[in-house]
Amino acid sequence: MNFSQIGRLVFVAAIWGASHVLVRITVPELGPILTAFLRIGIAALTLTIFQMFSRVPFKFKNNWKFYLMVGVLYTSLPLSLFALASVYLPSAYLVILNATTPIFAAIFSALVLKEAFGLRKLGSLMLGLSGVFLLKEFGSIKAVTPEVMLAMAMGLLASASYGLCGVLVKKYGSGENPTALTTGSNLFASALLLPLAVQSFHQLPSPQFIHHSAIAVTVSIFILGVFGSALAFVVFYGLIREIGPFKASLTTFLMPVFGIIWGLLFLDEPLTWGMGAGAVLVVASTAFFVRKR
Repeated sequence: MNFSQIGRLVFVAAIWGASHVLVRITVPELGPILTAFLRIGIAALTLTIFQMFSRVPFKFKNNWKFYLMVGVLYTSLPLSLFALASVYLPSAYLVILNATTPIFAAIFSALVLKEAFGLRKLGSLMLGLSGVFLLKEFGSIKAVTPEVMLAMAMGLLASASYGLCGVLVKKYGSGENPTALTTGSNLFASALLLPLAVQSFHQLPSPQFIHHSAIAVTVSIFILGVFGSALAFVVFYGLIREIGPFKASLTTFLMPVFGIIWGLLFLDEPLTWGMGAGAVLVVASTAFFVRKR
């Protein structure tokens, strides 16, 4: 991996680490499904406008099935699951669960792409998992209720979906333009969530904006859509094409570091020694993998 690729890896990790914090702001006011829909819808609108004024090829008729698959596995399903999980889990836990994506990516890469699962890859994964374990074991949640366990299961399922889709994008979409892929997948994802979003909107309690102001929620949704689901995914799909799904998914090992920082700064979430130690191991796991042989 060169300096540019590592820089983009960190850039995506910073944005997605912040995304889990922003979701914690919007979900209490809008609900998980409406949050996911608005985030994806804003991304789809932003990218569609960009497509209209750019020369990026957008072969929707030929690639709609591929866009649909990515829209489900990499957008609507995982974003909805993480939004639902945010009802019971703090942002630090969400990014920790998200950090299991490279594990699923490595497994699916070995099964689908026949990539070697060598000692270097195994060592990087084990080091990263050690950091995740510390974050979980010595985090802020003390009482693990059935709701918390279900939320964790949702986070793991979302990460598995990310890992599988990254491999499928590498295998079947290596020639697809990242911007076109992100646009098409977000259009399908927003369409799939529309019926559930309408139902969720009608079930919103009144009064709204009890926990956070309307301005904070609006700004959070805008950032989630434009940066978290539009710009970040364009950059990420480009990384998948260049370095493969496993290396690209290592961005999720960096996300807990940013998630903890953003949660501490903007949500006053507690910081424990386990979180700090775990974050160091997570960064070390990424550095171990990307360093030159």
